[in-house]
Amino acid sequence: MLKDLLRRSGAVPLFAAAVAAIVIGCGGGGGGGGGTTSGTTSTAGTTSTAGTTSTAGTTSTDGSSSGTDGGTGFLPQNRIFYAEATLDALHYNVLFSSEDNTVTGTYASNLSYDTPSSPDPSSTNQIVFAFKPTGATKFGIYRNTSITNVGATTIVGNNYGEIISLQVARDGSRVVFVAAVNAGGTLGVYSVPTTPGSAPSKLDNALDASLSSSGDRVVYSSYPAGGSLPDIYVRKFSETSSHRMTNNTLDEADPQFSKDGTKIVFAQQVGTTDRFRLAVCDVATGVVTTLDPIPTASVRGPSFNGDGSRISFVVQSGTDSVNGIYTTDTATGATATQVLSSVRLQTSTYWTTSTGRGLGGVPFGLNVHRKR
Repeated sequence: MLKDLLRRSGAVPLFAAAVAAIVIGCGGGGGGGGGTTSGTTSTAGTTSTAGTTSTAGTTSTDGSSSGTDGGTGFLPQNRIFYAEATLDALHYNVLFSSEDNTVTGTYASNLSYDTPSSPDPSSTNQIVFAFKPTGATKFGIYRNTSITNVGATTIVGNNYGEIISLQVARDGSRVVFVAAVNAGGTLGVYSVPTTPGSAPSKLDNALDASLSSSGDRVVYSSYPAGGSLPDIYVRKFSETSSHRMTNNTLDEADPQFSKDGTKIVFAQQVGTTDRFRLAVCDVATGVVTTLDPIPTASVRGPSFNGDGSRISFVVQSGTDSVNGIYTTDTATGATATQVLSSVRLQTSTYWTTSTGRGLGGVPFGLNVHRKR
């Protein structure tokens, strides 16, 4: 069985090896963070021709972020990035494609699942990564020009049994990571300043976590207090509690902000089945719209394109020819277009903007997540 099938949401971290090419970075149980309950998501299955909007629930007090994904980037422009397991399923390659699949390429090859990493966008050729030094029993977080602790700056000591994913804010001031103190233990989302010697702060228990483009908040999925399935939460770093964006009895995973921070897209369980569809949450109002562009298959790892008009995602089904990367229209989810076919995909995508932005505060969404 492929390695991605052993993970709840198969996002994988990107890192560059030898020449310190830039990494693209973007989980546990327990009670969710406190906050305002927002729109309850519709539990009815939708069709491939329309989205279903839920209007129940109170309005979220979280509000939209004023930050935007400004500036230019250096990633291939308007490309869908994804990860594919190697034939031996022990490593993975990071690839990218245009929506029509006429332009494709490889970003990084033969990467390890054990050292999630992310660029420091504020420092040329600096990579922030998880690493277990020789003789150590746990992982720490380091900064260097390559994936080695030789000559590296220690950001977080070797205190974690596993580190699932990490991301660096655009200004380089903060690392957000998902980790467990003991391997196999409860996962949480942590924030730590990149200043050496700073103490990490645990924000909440979390299964998946992604930074906003502006780097001022994080979206994640977590079990609410007394709940058996995770909901979606947003935590602003300037606040002491989280905002609960969904409140239902459905499994919700793989959340990711739009580039302007006004929406969240995630995968949502359909009823009591094992299948997932797409869901889009308006951050300011908490209203959730469900999209089901392929009602016969399960979708995971969605990502907005630059202007938020389209969504890329991974399809998982029992038919090899159906499995692959797809896109759909955000407004209706009416038509699913297959970008490429693959049976070795990790279950996550990230769609860059027309200027190649997708680093720092913008989660690349390719991070490994442990299966619950």
